[in-house]
Amino acid sequence: MIDSDAVRLTLDDGMVTVTIDRPNRRNALSREVSDGLREALATVKDHEARCLVVEGAGGAFSAGGDIAAMREGIEGEEPL
Repeated sequence: MIDSDAVRLTLDDGMVTVTIDRPNRRNALSREVSDGLREALATVKDHEARCLVVEGAGGAFSAGGDIAAMREGIEGEEPL
């Protein structure tokens, strides 16, 4: 369904669960998570869902933006 290890999608009798699955990073939002969430929501759009639950794996919903991923992105950019 979705091509992401960072996001899981479960469809069960009208109930859809989207799980951010990066507990080792407290489910911080990275490009992979963002892409996975977009794919999951596009998949949900094609189903007759009555309920959508978004959750985080492990002990946190989401710590927010993944600062390490942001740093990598900035350091990898070409200078202006």
